[in-house]
Amino acid sequence: MKRFIIFAALAATMLLAACGSKSTTTGGATQNTLSMGQSTFDGTTTFTIKVGQAIVFNDPTSGGNTHILLTGMNGTYTAEPGAPDDLNNKDGKTFSAGDKVTYTFATAGTYHITCSIHSGMNATVTVNP
Repeated sequence: MKRFIIFAALAATMLLAACGSKSTTTGGATQNTLSMGQSTFDGTTTFTIKVGQAIVFNDPTSGGNTHILLTGMNGTYTAEPGAPDDLNNKDGKTFSAGDKVTYTFATAGTYHITCSIHSGMNATVTVNP
């Protein structure tokens, strides 16, 4: 009976970890990744993380494109205090195919990320205390 309880607890933990998976494990570290395609984000576009955690913004060599990411929605800049500085300005951060940048979110809040070139590219990062 004791082994069954341990097995059930382990199975439940693994199941919960897999639900809504937004991250990958690399070398023992969990990594949330916002991936860019030609004119859309690929995969997960909604992230919930804790203060101090990071998200990797990945514009892959194969399938990527030029993107200018900034805070706001539908391709339009909106100031979002607490967002990473590179993204929280009207000029945004330019990504080219092959670029990968990791941003740590240090302030709790909800941040909207969009592309000023491809207005349909929208993502949301919720940072909990």
